[in-house]
Amino acid sequence: MRNLGYTYVYIFMICTLVNNLAYGQIDCSSTPKPANDLCQEAIPISGSVNGNTCCAGIESIDLCGSMENGIWYSFTPANNGSLIEISNLSIDGPIGIEFYSGSCTNLSLIEKSDCSGFETRSFSLPNCYAEVLIHITSFKDGCGEFEIQMSDINECTFAETCETIVPELEFNPISDGMQEC
Repeated sequence: MRNLGYTYVYIFMICTLVNNLAYGQIDCSSTPKPANDLCQEAIPISGSVNGNTCCAGIESIDLCGSMENGIWYSFTPANNGSLIEISNLSIDGPIGIEFYSGSCTNLSLIEKSDCSGFETRSFSLPNCYAEVLIHITSFKDGCGEFEIQMSDINECTFAETCETIVPELEFNPISDGMQEC
């Protein structure tokens, strides 16, 4: 009989945890902030990574205007440019995505999203930057998980300068070796 009581307690605790996670009601007073909560703490990435905006702060950078959580990543673009795909796994509501060059004290915006909710967004960035910072934001009540996947853009190997690589979502290579991006 005693084990049955513990079973009910465990079931209640699991149901409460699942409900809180499903509806973005995580108690941030007992949950540590993400390690990459601040720009200076951006986590270097390559390939792919899963992240979570819950319990993060927003600093003073919020291009969407009303976001409450934000986290940072950094990467070095590939020689020919990089394709970055961001998939929304459980964020509810608007999602802000910004790409910056420069240092955290002197950021220069490269590209940004339209601050809407989405399933997957793709961005292509030229190889003009030594390091790119990615800032992903959400509402506190709509916080959740996402996935970043990065891949090299191989179709632009003949581009001579940064100006000849234009961020596009579709590439149309020409067979004579003079690629058009």
